[in-house]
Amino acid sequence: MRPVSVEDISFVVTTYNRHRFLKSIISHLLSYDLPFRVHIFDNGSSHETIEVCSHFVENYKNVFYHRSGKNEGFDRAMAKVGSCSKDLGKYSIWLADDDYFNVDGLSDIINIINMALPDFIQYSVANFYRKELKVVFYKKEECKKGRTATVFEDAPSYLMSSWPVIPAFCGIIVRNDILAQEMFLKYDGTYHAYAGALAEIAASGGASGVKPRILYVDDPNTPFGFFLGDSGKTWTGQNGQVLAGIRRLMALLPDVYRDQVMKLWPSYKRGYFNHISSIEFLRNEVEKERYYFDV
Repeated sequence: MRPVSVEDISFVVTTYNRHRFLKSIISHLLSYDLPFRVHIFDNGSSHETIEVCSHFVENYKNVFYHRSGKNEGFDRAMAKVGSCSKDLGKYSIWLADDDYFNVDGLSDIINIINMALPDFIQYSVANFYRKELKVVFYKKEECKKGRTATVFEDAPSYLMSSWPVIPAFCGIIVRNDILAQEMFLKYDGTYHAYAGALAEIAASGGASGVKPRILYVDDPNTPFGFFLGDSGKTWTGQNGQVLAGIRRLMALLPDVYRDQVMKLWPSYKRGYFNHISSIEFLRNEVEKERYYFDV
């Protein structure tokens, strides 16, 4: 099988009415003049975003624009990513429009892909492991001090280790031939369909159908991507529904994760619902529909 190269990589950028951020990240990616593809998924933005996207499509052959006629929410935008997976090459790198990505690290990503052929790579917020690549294939306890890298081959272990950081957006690189629209639609309304889709891939055994190949990477010393500053609007909007969506997300996960959800939910409840307004909202949600992990 031919090794993965930069031509096999797509950047998937979701956006909604943040044309200045979008213009910044797309301009940054294209400034490297590399033959990867950039797919913009616009969730029904207004005229300014359409103008920005039209400019890039007209001037760059490797930029593609997918637009919904109305705002259907972030989860539906990710479902469209799933429906277009055959057009995304072999692997895609998922970004929000207010993210930054250090394209200098792309060669490292490709090296990792060719060495491990992972179903997906998840790297922690603002970090990516770029030095001494062989270390990432060792178990966590064998890694150098201050750095964490783990290969998971069972779904529950992946969930327990990585999900404490999932609601704060993490970096995702995923193998496109195992994506499907249904993976995202199952979690429509949770505001975290991207996380649910990864959990589905892991639970199904990934491409092999037996053991998922998941690489989780964390290096606190090497910046790779970070928010440009608009994430606060996302996490404080919709009257707490974004945070409450985590609860529904966990309720929809496959049964293989049941024990892990029971262990994780109390810490989520303490950590993410620590404001009076959030607590009140969550209490109202529990009264409407109680899930198996509610205590």
